[in-house]
Amino acid sequence: QEASASYYTITAKKPGKVIVIAREKKFDQQASLDILVQEPEGVSRVELSMTQYRSELYPGQTVPLTARAFRGEKQLENLNFAWTVNPANQNIAIEPGGLLVVDAKAIIGEYQIVATETKSQKDGKLKIRVNPEPVDTIQILAPKNMEPGQTYQLSAALKGKAGSKLNRKIAWNVKGGEATVDGEGLFKAGKPGYPRVYAKVDDME
Repeated sequence: QEASASYYTITAKKPGKVIVIAREKKFDQQASLDILVQEPEGVSRVELSMTQYRSELYPGQTVPLTARAFRGEKQLENLNFAWTVNPANQNIAIEPGGLLVVDAKAIIGEYQIVATETKSQKDGKLKIRVNPEPVDTIQILAPKNMEPGQTYQLSAALKGKAGSKLNRKIAWNVKGGEATVDGEGLFKAGKPGYPRVYAKVDDME
């Protein structure tokens, strides 16, 4: 009896044991072959995550980042990563250990953080957005008593929701007592009374 041969291609989707069975239908014969699919060498993927993940950050914040490299499902240890920010911004930096530092002068906008495993050049990516820190409190600094016609340069202390001291454009307004205040906060007292001064920043007054 002549022997015949057939050829097939097997594609393994993940590491593990694979049993290949060939069956001859006419004579109901079969043969089997065990194949061990091993983990591929090197890094197969890199994952990048942020501690207490926040897609929106404020100027002045620092956030730890974590880069992990895997071979299949196994996490690899003692690897080195190179960090980059796209688009490049000198006011957004990542320290060698993965600490993301958003400087107070960082430009508002969207950025992509990239961690590249230095040997395999496999990388992981994470998108962030730098937004202006929302104002949490406004404290107007002014004297308690003034005489009619007296002027005083008002100022206000602004604190953001992340606890930062903010420097923003302030819209000034005053009601009552025939007092006035200009756009730069120069207040002029009118007749005796209790005029109320308002300082507005964004939607906070």
